[in-house]
Amino acid sequence: MNVTQRRRIGLAAAIAICGATSIAAATTVSAGSPVRLPDLKTIKPPGPSLSLGKTGGGRPVLHLSNRIVNAGEGPLELFAGEPTQACADQGQYDIGEDLEAEQVLFQDDGSGGVEPGGDATVGCFEFHPVHNHWHLQDFSQYKLADKKTDELVAGPSRKIGFCILDGDRARPGLPGSPALASYASQGCNFGDAENGPSRMGLSVGWADTYSYFTPGQKLPLPRSLPKGIYCLVSTANPPDGPSEIIESDAENNSRRKLVAINLKKGKAEPGPGKCR
Repeated sequence: MNVTQRRRIGLAAAIAICGATSIAAATTVSAGSPVRLPDLKTIKPPGPSLSLGKTGGGRPVLHLSNRIVNAGEGPLELFAGEPTQACADQGQYDIGEDLEAEQVLFQDDGSGGVEPGGDATVGCFEFHPVHNHWHLQDFSQYKLADKKTDELVAGPSRKIGFCILDGDRARPGLPGSPALASYASQGCNFGDAENGPSRMGLSVGWADTYSYFTPGQKLPLPRSLPKGIYCLVSTANPPDGPSEIIESDAENNSRRKLVAINLKKGKAEPGPGKCR
């Protein structure tokens, strides 16, 4: 699914979404009612956000916190559809069946609010046994680049799945941002590897944070990585994966931040300045 296809959503009354995974479905919204799409952005996480560790085989690993906000005009809302094999070879775990991820497309209700106007298949849900709940596959991805040349140094990581929920109200000033959380952890269906999530998402203005100590929040590094300052790139809703959320702008999903890494001393910390 490319950016042009995503942006076309808000202009059409009858929407046909065709992605590279060939699992998207046709959906319709009311004529004359603009679609209010989410807009995902990776933003600064709160508190300490980096640490260095090692795999069981001794390979260095950068553990990182990641925070994604919905800065769009409408909520991101997902629910489980039918069993699917479309993403089976993309997941990390073979626990039960993967399920289609359906995104609710909201439209203007005529009074300043939004209402459901249709839905589309946008990817896959997978049960994550370590976290004991369901994840949307492919919600974020990380890589490390040379701060001067922007050449890839490490990664990109495996595309990371999230149980998406309203964690904190990061952008309270956005129109339509609710004062209270709308999407809670219960929507990720803890402990049930069969039935999938009931209601997962991000309200307008709300963010979800996966902390660096959460299992899976990591980027493997080369054993010979020299001491230095690098550019860490975290991207929400990365392209060309098994799941691609429909959003208003797919060009503003990444956060680029300098990090200082010293493998010999086992240190990783935010660096001064900005990436190129």
